Amino acid sequence: MNLILFTFIVLLGFTSYYFGRKKAYTIQSTKKRLTALPQFYGYYLAIWCAIPAFIIFSLWAIFEPTIVKLLILSDYSNQGYLDDELNLLYEKSKALSRGQFTGEITPFIEASAEKYLSLRSIAQSSKVVIVLSAIIASVAYAYKRISSNSRTREPVEKILKIKIVKNKSAIKIALRPYKRNRCSALYLLFNNCSLFLFIFFSIFFNYSQGHNI
Repeated sequence: MNLILFTFIVLLGFTSYYFGRKKAYTIQSTKKRLTALPQFYGYYLAIWCAIPAFIIFSLWAIFEPTIVKLLILSDYSNQGYLDDELNLLYEKSKALSRGQFTGEITPFIEASAEKYLSLRSIAQSSKVVIVLSAIIASVAYAYKRISSNSRTREPVEKILKIKIVKNKSAIKIALRPYKRNRCSALYLLFNNCSLFLFIFFSIFFNYSQGHNI
């Protein structure tokens, strides 16, 4: 599901670029002066399409496992288990839900495994709905902005500069000795996605424009 959603966001980003650039040419055909080159209208729409979705996607990937774990272990909060025992119960429940558990199956572990599957299903469905809602809202806002021929180059360049600074900070955090963790690695991964897409947009679409692809 995560790979499908990730791919969907990327494809929508590419599609948004074409719609943004096409809208710029439409504005230009009415004899109005553009505030930037047509490709910046495409970049602007693509960024507004992809970045909010990637932010939600990355935050969800970071916090979902922790929240699911807390909800599962809340059933054992008043039973006097130690932290290590609770972690073991959670891992057993997760393994059982995936069909990978070969030990003794107790009613508690079985109930937790069912709850785990239910929570993951709800989380995945909620993530899709929220990401798609964010894409619709952000694209509608950005399209309205470019339709009114608002400035696009300055916001695009500003966002790119911010992403570069954030990436440098993320790399420093992720590479600190003895402090490598899942959150910093995921943050670095998803924080680079939007920057990579922007650079790829620049190379590919400038090439395609120059060769009339």
